[in-house]
Order: sequence, then structure tokens, then C-alpha cells
Amino acid sequence: MDVLERLKGKRILVTGATGFKGNWLVMLLHLLGAEVISFALSPPHDTSFPLTDLKRIAEHHTGDIRNYEILKGFASVMEPDGIMHLAAQPIVRESYSNPRETFETNILGTLNVLELARELKSVKALLFVSSDKCYANTSQIWGYRENDKLGGSDPYSASKGCGELLLKSYCDSFYTDILGFDSVACGSARAGNVIGGGDMSQDRIVPDIIQSFMKNEPVVLRNPDYTRPWQHVLDALMGYVLLMSRLYLGDVSGAFNFGPPLDHVITVKEFTQRMIIAWSGGAISTGWSTKDPPESSHLCLESSKAHFTLKWKHLLSINHAIQRTVDWYKEYYNGTPAFDITRQQTEAYLHLYSQVP
Repeated sequence: MDVLERLKGKRILVTGATGFKGNWLVMLLHLLGAEVISFALSPPHDTSFPLTDLKRIAEHHTGDIRNYEILKGFASVMEPDGIMHLAAQPIVRESYSNPRETFETNILGTLNVLELARELKSVKALLFVSSDKCYANTSQIWGYRENDKLGGSDPYSASKGCGELLLKSYCDSFYTDILGFDSVACGSARAGNVIGGGDMSQDRIVPDIIQSFMKNEPVVLRNPDYTRPWQHVLDALMGYVLLMSRLYLGDVSGAFNFGPPLDHVITVKEFTQRMIIAWSGGAISTGWSTKDPPESSHLCLESSKAHFTLKWKHLLSINHAIQRTVDWYKEYYNGTPAFDITRQQTEAYLHLYSQVP
């Protein structure tokens, strides 16, 4: 049986479902036959899933991940058998402006999810969605491996490193019985920069580029020479669901990197130039300022563990990922409902996935 078949009929709680990745994950799980339960804040801005559309494919509850009683009350009624925890404050620059909120959301929120999995007997699998920034960054030119040192200087990165430590503590202390069997199979997923339609967040490169295109203004780049591991959101999310499926099976656990091939690790400037080509117009300007908070100049992940253990396939080239992203926004601004575009692109991706041996 295909490993993804195991997700059919599973009751999976997705936290952070109204965020960029969460939007796409809910659709992907729905199309794979899972019964999706979602918990998230109301989006403060336009997203690829207006709340009414999210409720078409998920049992949704609006709430703050930092409020354990509300989270537990909802989950106790829904009785999920799996949790995919994405809820977070995900922006590095925002973490400098609001460090307390970042730490509370990313640490206390993760603690609440871990405690929920400990208390609910229905939960059998738990996936914590982390980040490539959870590693102690040394700007090394080779990719970080899962056993490299955790760390993080900025509040966001530090909060993700702390989340990893919390996960390990709960796995070692509460999710394994005295005979060594897992009561809750747990793992973490660490991905690089993901791109795709529907990202409307501030201070992220794709929304900034698209807004500049729409206004016919040059794209202002703060750090044009910084390199990042770019990949389409569906490639990363397919890795997440493969890992979740194997957690249900009980034959894997721990951390997994989901990064693109080395030819996807390019500078911010080159990435923007490729976006301009795909959009058929645009220009670049630089706007670096000494007031900008520091960010890592180079990030790269080594993902052979996911390829060999999970049989994860990275399907979309960087140019295909960029083109699909541009196509999403063009259709959206031409009036096609965001829900429909996302569903169509996810269905096309799953068809492509089914054709690859």
C-alpha cells in the first residue's frame, strides 16, 4: 500500500491552519482523504483561504494556541488521532519587533500542543513543523544535518530551537512507555524557504515582490547577496505528510530536513530576477539599511535522510516553483477564487507525484 494511503480517514488536527503553509496543508490532506480538524487565529490579512472556504474542507475552530483550555476543549471533542503543529509567529524581522509574542507563541504554543498529545488518549502521532533556522548558524557552505547543533541568535530562530528541545523532552519523558514502545510517535520537520501562491505576509520576499509588481514599482531588496534554499510549498508539505504517514506506521521518529537540491540555493537577487522573468516585467532596487536587524547570510539543508528513509521526491525545479507561484497570483488578481486556484495546483501536483516512480 502506498504510504500516503495511510492518511485516508485519519483525523488530523492542523494548528496554524490559516497561515500560508497551513492553508496548503489543509488542502493537501483533504485531497489525500484525511479528515482535517483545524485550529488557528483568524487571519489578520488576506490569505489564500478565506475562513469560509477553510470550513468547506475542515472542521475549524478559531483560537489562540497560547490558550491551553480553549485548545484542549476543542480537541477533546474532536478526538484527533494525529496532530501537525504549524502554529507560530514565523517572521524573523517581526520577532525583533515583538520578541515576547514570538517566544510565547512559538514556545508556550508548542508546549500546549505537546501537553495536549500527552493528555488525549486518541493522539497516536505528532509532527512539529520546525525550521531550518533552528540550527546554530555558522554560515557554513555545506548543508546542516539533523544531528547538528541547535541554536539561533534572533528570537524566531531561538524559539524554534527551544521547540525542538521541548519536543525531545516530551518524547523521552512521556511518549515512550517502560518497555520502549511509543504511545505517541513524534517527529519534527525542518524546511528551508518555501514559496507559493497565497502568501500575503509582510517582510517575506514573495509577497514583497508581488506587491511591487502590482504597483509597477522596483522590488526593493534588503540583502540581495544572501542565499536561501528555495522550494515550492507543495514539495515541502509532501515531505511532511510522508513523515506523518510513517509516524502512524511507527517505523520512524525524530528530526527530518526537507531542503531542495543545491541548484535551488541561490541569492535573493537571482531569485528576484527569475520572478521578474516569470512575471514578464519588473525591476530591482536595493534598500539595505544599518537599521535592519541581522539575518543569516547563508542557509542550506542536507536532506538525504528524508530522501532515503521516507522516499521523499523533490519534484519541482526552481523555475517551475517560481512559475507556479507567479501563475497563482496572476489568476488571483484576475478574479479567480483563491480556493479554486490552490485546489487546482494541488491536484496537479498530486497527479505529477503519482507519475514519478
